[in-house]
Amino acid sequence: MEPQSTIAQDRVGALLNGRYELQRLVGAGGMGAVYEARNTWTGRRVAIKVLHPEFAQNEEVLARFFREAQAATRIAHPSIVEVLDLGQDGADGVYYIVQEFLEGRDLRAEMDEVGAMSPRRAVELMAPVMAALVAAHAKAVVHRDIKPENIFIAHGPDGVVTPKLIDFGISKMVDLEPNLLRRTTPGTTLGTPYYMSPEQCRGDAGLDGRSDVWGVGAVLYEMLSGALAFEAPNYNSLIVKIVTSAPAPLADRAPEVPTELAAIVHRALTASLDARLPSMEAFLEALRRCPLDRSSAPPMPRASGRRRAVVPAAAGLAVACALLLALASRGSAVHSAPAPVARPAATRVEVIAPAAVETVRASAVAAPPRAIARPRRAVRPTPRVELASPVVAPPPLERSANGALILPP
Repeated sequence: MEPQSTIAQDRVGALLNGRYELQRLVGAGGMGAVYEARNTWTGRRVAIKVLHPEFAQNEEVLARFFREAQAATRIAHPSIVEVLDLGQDGADGVYYIVQEFLEGRDLRAEMDEVGAMSPRRAVELMAPVMAALVAAHAKAVVHRDIKPENIFIAHGPDGVVTPKLIDFGISKMVDLEPNLLRRTTPGTTLGTPYYMSPEQCRGDAGLDGRSDVWGVGAVLYEMLSGALAFEAPNYNSLIVKIVTSAPAPLADRAPEVPTELAAIVHRALTASLDARLPSMEAFLEALRRCPLDRSSAPPMPRASGRRRAVVPAAAGLAVACALLLALASRGSAVHSAPAPVARPAATRVEVIAPAAVETVRASAVAAPPRAIARPRRAVRPTPRVELASPVVAPPPLERSANGALILPP
């Protein structure tokens, strides 16, 4: 028998079912091939997955092939590749799935080029895929084959990047489980070993969305560290390792990953179903709340800063109040004294007592200023006011040589 790639290449140029022109072989695998094609009726550019002819009579393979188309159509999420048609060619009887054509590359090619990603980039790429899985689980569909090759980073015509989940070929529809179990032998493992959950490795029946939680955790671990969560020299050793051990701490392999993010990824990779993150929705919500940049010591709360600023101001105010009280206790004359002015030693200032202010205003009479012997620098004379009634004035204030007031004892 000719290699499958040769058979797939020979199909280029064929008109599938009278309307899909196969223009280019995109890739070929063990079960089928993917082509870039054009719908000759509408002119739309599409991608077509064609099942290899020898599997046309294989009931198990056909069930998986149909399940892929049905699951994607059932969920109908923007981060799941859109399925447009499902059919069988009338000429040679091959089965095919028609999907939207995606420009870009899968996550595996992205990781091979860039290596370990920043936490922010990793979460930005995986969050839409996780949202698609939340929608899938709500429709009772478990993907069971989460891996970088099944996550496509699509680039739209407007430049917008949309990660999309593809290949629901081994998905499990929970509400169809009885029929599925009749088609699948108990103990059979389906999926890619490096990203299979422990329960999937054991071939357990009754898998639920937590198996996809494990798969996403394994992909995130690799995106953040550039290393697989579990590695072993052969398949059997790998299965034993996944079932019985935990992955190496992300803190050792990728110290730049924030502690909170590493803890979430490790919880997704917990072997115990009860200890694992309970759902894809809980996983996604934990990532959305998680800091994605390793920061230094947390900043002090703003309220604490205000308290620190108030302390020196309060202390200064207390000192000022104490000084004012001390001055007030020395006598009210201090408050009545004029500002210090350079004067000759013989000059005296006569102070008007507060009680006589109204009397002075009533009389509105002031004695003419008395001539004062002025020093070389002219000093404005202090007017002498005649009081209407005798008032006992406080003792005159003395000044020191530099003009400062000398308070009485």
